[in-house]
Amino acid sequence: MRRAAAALGLLALLAGSQGAGAQEIGGAAAPPAGPGAAGAGEGGVAPGAGAGAWLASLRVDRLAGGGGDGGEDAVGGRVEVGRLWRRPDGATLGASAEAFRLSDVEWLAGRLLGTLPLSAATTLHGGGTFGPGRERGEDLTYLELRAGATRRLGTEPLFATVEDLYLEVGNAHGNLVKGTLTAGFAGGHLASLTYGRSTGGNLGFEYASVRWDGGLGGRRALAGFSFGDSRPEVLGLFDAAEATRFEEAFAGVVLETAQAEVTLVLAYQEVADLRRTSLTVSLRLPHREAAR
Repeated sequence: MRRAAAALGLLALLAGSQGAGAQEIGGAAAPPAGPGAAGAGEGGVAPGAGAGAWLASLRVDRLAGGGGDGGEDAVGGRVEVGRLWRRPDGATLGASAEAFRLSDVEWLAGRLLGTLPLSAATTLHGGGTFGPGRERGEDLTYLELRAGATRRLGTEPLFATVEDLYLEVGNAHGNLVKGTLTAGFAGGHLASLTYGRSTGGNLGFEYASVRWDGGLGGRRALAGFSFGDSRPEVLGLFDAAEATRFEEAFAGVVLETAQAEVTLVLAYQEVADLRRTSLTVSLRLPHREAAR
């Protein structure tokens, strides 16, 4: 029996994430698509300067409620490692591998994602994730394909992003179309509003997300929330009922040194009678070509 699950991971938006550890679909996985495509940056890591970066991410999940493991709490998580290459013209290519396990579900997957600047105002991005796994002893196939574009609107720090994702999730399948509007403010603050809705298939998915990125006590920080309706499989959960309401809140901080960037994100998500608390630690090690 073929199953599927979608997750947007470390390379979710090479066009400019500030390193939020990603939940599968949600505000923490949908970094602002504004100056990051040109600098500010789902769960991902901003390209930054130089030739690219080595990337690593560890997420620990605690799942409570539902019917998994006899109704008892379950602890699991995800490990992802990858490499990001960046050309002088701003184009990027990222590749990563991840391992996930939570309750009775596990998988291994590979991910490719790239960005291509068409002009100073417009950047395209696209890629996909695929891998095998197991769900309660049955075969599971994990598939997600995505394509989108970000455009700066006029001379103000205002950016619009549109994206289409094709998802196969359990017995559900279809396209999720979403749009994000990101505004920049004095002091390097960003505010993003995202709305997404499924088209075709049987995902029954509709959600909205609000996110803030900016400075806090001399460090970069992020916070926000998301809510909507979805089949739980779209969110990477297999122990909940059919289409249901979900809510998520998240907050994080970015710690920087001359050699590395570490991002910590804490997220809380409710889906039907399931409650998931996640702590994600993401590491970015810039790689620069040796001087000739």
